[in-house]
Amino acid sequence: MRTNQGVGGAIATGYKWCRDHEIDVAVVMAGDAQMDPADLPALLAPVVADEVDYTKGNRLFTGDAWNAIPRVRYLGNSMMSLLTKIASGYWHVARLTIRLYGD
Repeated sequence: MRTNQGVGGAIATGYKWCRDHEIDVAVVMAGDAQMDPADLPALLAPVVADEVDYTKGNRLFTGDAWNAIPRVRYLGNSMMSLLTKIASGYWHVARLTIRLYGD
């Protein structure tokens, strides 16, 4: 029986489908208009060039984020980012590009 697993479950299912079908690059973009599609080429370029395995944008860094994102969500995302940095020790990471399977 299928169950709704929410946004995270949908993203994980999509990643697994891509893996199982040997898809080289996958993109996830929320439908809440808080990310500019014009940013995709810059995010995808290092992946397509095989420089990294994963990139992730940070919508809190845009100049208009405070006005574009509902305040409660902005503050919640900022707090979760801070707590993640505390838990992980990655204080210097803001724009994340990583190599998952090194050469």
